Amino acid sequence: MIAANCGFWKERKDRFNLPFVLELAAKSHTDSTLNKLPPLTQFIELVRGEPPVDEDVVLRVLNKIQLQDDLPKLDDIEIRLMKHLKSVEVLENTLYSVFQEIAEKLIMAVFQSASCGCDAPYKDYRAILQNPNATLVQAVLSGKKIDRIKLSQCIQPSVQTNALLSSTSGSVEALPNGFDRLEKKMTGGYIRAKDVGLMKDLKVVCRGATDRNVL
Repeated sequence: MIAANCGFWKERKDRFNLPFVLELAAKSHTDSTLNKLPPLTQFIELVRGEPPVDEDVVLRVLNKIQLQDDLPKLDDIEIRLMKHLKSVEVLENTLYSVFQEIAEKLIMAVFQSASCGCDAPYKDYRAILQNPNATLVQAVLSGKKIDRIKLSQCIQPSVQTNALLSSTSGSVEALPNGFDRLEKKMTGGYIRAKDVGLMKDLKVVCRGATDRNVL
């Protein structure tokens, strides 16, 4: 699958017109004369690499490719990404503001990968390599990959929280009745709703245990 949010170029029927090239490749199974048409033969030569891959292998790969050109545009990609992040299990009960932070980091990671050429130090010793062109291609591809490590770097720092609960010397009896103050303080400290509920339950348990001891 090759996807884009800006469509694919179709102005002329040449090797740069990917939909047209894929159409020729698909029809070449029933019409062998299409294998000789310049757009297809030129595209195959362009992607065969070094050492060159067999033409039949390239054709089989081309016939597996599907194009999708209706991806979300840049204007609404952040909202769509945040909506998807809410369904990720490890991000369950995460604050809304954190979803926005993660979405911004992921979008920036994609932009950086898309614009990445290769590491600057590589240019200094490229000339002494045995196959500089192949090494350059590999370096560019490596720089454009977004793997589990990069995803983890975008997500983990955001879901971690520095909010700490500290105990005081006060007694359970001295705690105010009700949960209004507790909810306000924990909400103001950006504590997750799930943890607020847990602390309310803990308060009830502690107060109940104290009452039984008094009796």
